[in-house]
Formats: sequence, C-alpha cells, structure tokens
Amino acid sequence: MSLPLGIQARVMLAAVALEPCCLCGGPSNGAGIFEPGAGESHLYGVPEGKQRWCFYSLCRSCQGEADAFDRVEAHLQTLCRGVR
Repeated sequence: MSLPLGIQARVMLAAVALEPCCLCGGPSNGAGIFEPGAGESHLYGVPEGKQRWCFYSLCRSCQGEADAFDRVEAHLQTLCRGVR
C-alpha cells in the first residue's frame, strides 16, 4: 500500500528539515519543495513529461538572503544534473 502524494510530501519535508542547510551546511530552520517549471525538467535530469520535486532545507541566515531561492535552484540543478 502506498501513501497518498500529499502525505508522501509531508513525510519528505519532515525528513529534509532534519538535514543541514543546503547552501551553507548550518542547522536547518525549515524545509521547502522546488518543482522545476515547464520546459526546465531536463535541467534536473528528468525526462520530458515527468515531474520531479526537489526537497531542501535552509538555515535562518540563508532564508533571509535576497538571492536564497536563486542559489537553491542553482544548487539543485548541480545535484540533479544527469540523475535519472
């Protein structure tokens, strides 16, 4: 039996919230989900027509930076490149 998608997402967020900040390695202050936009899936190693959710955590300091989400997106592209 598999869990509904919404519950799977909550479980993943809870697990990721325990991970260090994906930008600086500091203690996490929360977690988020990034979903690549239409036409961008290839940047994240996803075949066209498929979806990928990228879960990440950020510390309080990085959350406050103006370019935090641009940096997260670039970091996730680097991590996911070529992963299928």
